[in-house]
Parts: sequence; C-alpha cells; structure tokens
Amino acid sequence: MKQYLTIQAFLFIFSFCSHAQDLSNKGLMSIIDQSDAQRVNWMKLFDEAIAAKSLTALNPTRIQYESFLDKNLSSIRRLYAEGDGRALLTAVSNYLQIERQFVKDVMAPAESISPANQEDVDKVYKKINDFGQKEKSFLIDINNALATEGMEEGNPAAVSKEQELNADDAYEDSKGSIIEERQQKRRGKLPHEQSKRKSNKTENEEE
Repeated sequence: MKQYLTIQAFLFIFSFCSHAQDLSNKGLMSIIDQSDAQRVNWMKLFDEAIAAKSLTALNPTRIQYESFLDKNLSSIRRLYAEGDGRALLTAVSNYLQIERQFVKDVMAPAESISPANQEDVDKVYKKINDFGQKEKSFLIDINNALATEGMEEGNPAAVSKEQELNADDAYEDSKGSIIEERQQKRRGKLPHEQSKRKSNKTENEEE
C-alpha cells in the first residue's frame, strides 16, 4: 500500500511539473530562442575544438541539446493529445524536429572526425550551411503563425522595449549563423499592435 501511494505521489508531481511548463505562444517562442542559443553555442564550441585539435567538449553539449529537444517535443505531443490545434504549436514542433535532425546528421558525426583532416572539417561546415537553408522554410512558418495568433494564446502581449533590445543584441551575436534569417523576420509589427494603431486612428476621425 505504501509503495502504491509513493508511485501515485510521483505521478502527481510529474504531472504537475509537466503542466507547469509555459507552453503559451510566448513560452513556445522562448523555447525557440533557447534552442537557437544551444545550437549556436555548439557551433562556437566546434570552431574552438577544431582550433584546439580536440573534440571532447562536443559530446556533452550535444547530449544536453538532444535532451532539451526531446523534452519539449514530448510536451508538445501531450498538448496535441489534449486537442491543442494552435498553428504556432505545429510550427514549433516541426522546427524542433528539424533541429533534432541537425543533432543526428551534423552534431553526432562531427564528434568522430579528425580535427587535423581539413576535408572532414569542411564537410561539417558544409552540412551546417546546408541545414541553414533547409531551416528557413520552418522559420517562415513560425513567423506566419506568430503574426496570426500573437505572443499569447487568445491574448497577444506587447513586446517591451527591453525585449526589443535583447532581440537586437541576439541579432548582432548571430550574424553569419543559420539563425540570422529568423532574427530579421521577427522585427515587424505584431497583429495586435497594428490593430491598436487602427483603433486610435478611428477614434481620432470620429472626434
């Protein structure tokens, strides 16, 4: 009986933690930002590893990123099962799956190359660039969904000045990387901001 209660308590805590994760549209965009940061960090580590002729730092970073992707994909699948049909949820799911493929096709093989073999190194860089091109269509889907639904499900949230400054800083850091395209596309007005401007214009005309 005691063992049964222990199991039930564990399941309750697991369920609570799972549901406590922020998977609003704003939360989903935060997941994308974290995903980008981890991938860019791996790319920097790869540059450093090649220069140092040692690839030992790549494996733990790849495993951490892989775990991050699997955790969030699992949470998204749960929302699908509960009937969540948000366009942004689908777009983010597709994006994380393509990032999972990046881990499998680029990160994992990179751990076994010879840093002294320039041909092998060039192949990894080519894969990174090719993946950046493949990724663009998924980023477009995310931006289209975000423009339609807003930052919050059913309640679009305004982007604060601090968030805009952080986005600008991230853009400067990501120049030349495969996330540059997304940073450029996310600078437009959100739908609720455009609606607010139209509302103010109508009120002025009535006066």
